[in-house]
Amino acid sequence: MSADRECEQHVLKLEDGLAMAFRRIPACPQGFLMGSRGYFAHEEPMHRAVIPDDFWMAETPVTQAQFSVRTRTAGIAHTNHHDGRPDHPAEQMSWHEADQYCDWLTRDFADELPPECHFATLPTEAHWEYARRGGTETEYHTGDGERFAMANFGCGRSPRHD
Repeated sequence: MSADRECEQHVLKLEDGLAMAFRRIPACPQGFLMGSRGYFAHEEPMHRAVIPDDFWMAETPVTQAQFSVRTRTAGIAHTNHHDGRPDHPAEQMSWHEADQYCDWLTRDFADELPPECHFATLPTEAHWEYARRGGTETEYHTGDGERFAMANFGCGRSPRHD
């Protein structure tokens, strides 16, 4: 695959001024190492996962604003725990509600989905880990060893104090 195609971006316009950006993730027919190396029993054993075809993944988690387009147009009541932050990830939904969002994208935006993409779906664990790793084979996508473990940090006040 050419480098241009690997970095390909597709923007899906949900409504005026609101879009979702997707990136093409190249296939990995040779596979990549996935799973834990002895730290987390539920993620063992390490194994080689194969990604046979290119796929598209959103550049960011679905935001509150993006998710609200569906809930608003469908008349579905939905409130985020940290509501009122349109650029923050949507939250407080079940797997089924997230899957229904994908069905909505497929149905209402079929002609605007990325090339060769016939439906929107939640990523599998293998797709997510492969995209997150960016081609690395180390314990963490940032390197080997505990010092390379990553954490997510929030900004502002702790949720316990809201």
